[in-house]
Amino acid sequence: MKIMSIDIGTNSTLYLIAEMIDNEVSLLERGISGNSLGAEIRADYLISQQLLDSNRLILRSLVKKAKEYGCVSIGAVGTHALRNSCNSDEFIKMAQNEGVNLKIISDADEANLAWKGVFGAEGPKNRTALLDLGGGSTELIIGKGDQREFFDSIPMGAVSLSRNYFRHDPPLHDEIVAAGIAVNKEFNKWKILQNDDFELVGIAGTITALAAIKHEIKEYSPGVLNGLLLEPDDLSAFKDTLLSMNIDERELMPGMPSARAASIHSGSLMLEIILKIIGRRNITVSEKGVLFGLAVEMADVA
Repeated sequence: MKIMSIDIGTNSTLYLIAEMIDNEVSLLERGISGNSLGAEIRADYLISQQLLDSNRLILRSLVKKAKEYGCVSIGAVGTHALRNSCNSDEFIKMAQNEGVNLKIISDADEANLAWKGVFGAEGPKNRTALLDLGGGSTELIIGKGDQREFFDSIPMGAVSLSRNYFRHDPPLHDEIVAAGIAVNKEFNKWKILQNDDFELVGIAGTITALAAIKHEIKEYSPGVLNGLLLEPDDLSAFKDTLLSMNIDERELMPGMPSARAASIHSGSLMLEIILKIIGRRNITVSEKGVLFGLAVEMADVA
């Protein structure tokens, strides 16, 4: 059975086409399109008609692709940007008109899908923390096996941080300092985890993009990012370099996904600070997450 799962985030729309065999995801194709939701949703949280129309084209192209593959179902979830929009019902209706069954999910549901996508139904063998650093929110979930003992979601992500604090490109020193202070303030409560014993796995755009840049992965192939390690020297160097570049320069970096260039500098700042707060030096990269968890759930109900 072939299915398409779609994750409509704050910065991008991700898709996965998979052959589901005994609830295992056999990846056929995945991709990303910048959707501009985080950058262009108005201050009153209204999605403009122009933004609806541009996202309509994204979904229309994905439906066409799903039909070409012979997918029997298409499922989609919307996260932070759509959760906070005052006219998300119009976006849902637009998606339905294009043949996409869209559900806007809570931050807890988003974390659960990510957990299932990365670790499967049985969960990790060792106590593990999963960090999902997205465009508009950041989630952390800790557990072992099928027991999840800690969850928190903070409404700050790479796109929202950049939008709220960076007025120049590259950002000015004072803007970077102010952004760093804001991150420390928002995530300070996670200091209680500093002495906890857990492995740390990271997913989503900033983390996978940094791994791709570190290893200069210019052509994606399934699984190439899984298990890669980001270390303190990587994070410090990336942060300083990315914050000194404008978007055109960031886009030219080997391995840089084009949809990530607009917010990767703020994301790298966030990631370095978060790891210091929770007392971790390294983070292991996973390219799985919500898309894979959604695919498994779709197969369960098929």
